[in-house]
Amino acid sequence: MAGAGRFAGGVDSLSYVPAMRGEAFAPQRPVYWYSSRPRPSQTGDTAGLALRDGDWKFIRRFDPQEADELFNLAADPYETTNLAQREPQRASAMRARIEAWMTEIDAVAPQFQRGNRRKRGERDRDRRRDRNNGRERNRDRSQ
Repeated sequence: MAGAGRFAGGVDSLSYVPAMRGEAFAPQRPVYWYSSRPRPSQTGDTAGLALRDGDWKFIRRFDPQEADELFNLAADPYETTNLAQREPQRASAMRARIEAWMTEIDAVAPQFQRGNRRKRGERDRDRRRDRNNGRERNRDRSQ
């Protein structure tokens, strides 16, 4: 699609070209996802794992304060209704699969700071503001 040649070494991957073309896209095998670097203030991302298998998507966050999520993408493509409580056996089975995969790829779960997230966010924002104000004061002195 981008005009690049094929990689001769073989890659464990899945083509998303049909989805980009607006065509039907249903992976024929499970798709796993792993992110160890949360960026909630920049992108809203959180660190975690996900597994899509057929119509089902399971999300496990590394933050222990975040609940597991389970969605039936055929019935709920916008992921508005978490079915983890209504489908505990499916959620448990998918969680076991995703944790086994995490072990297989030797993934490391990040450590989280404890405390109130909002207060940490406010504290970080205040630090950035103070740092920027210090730059402005130094600029004023040099002029």
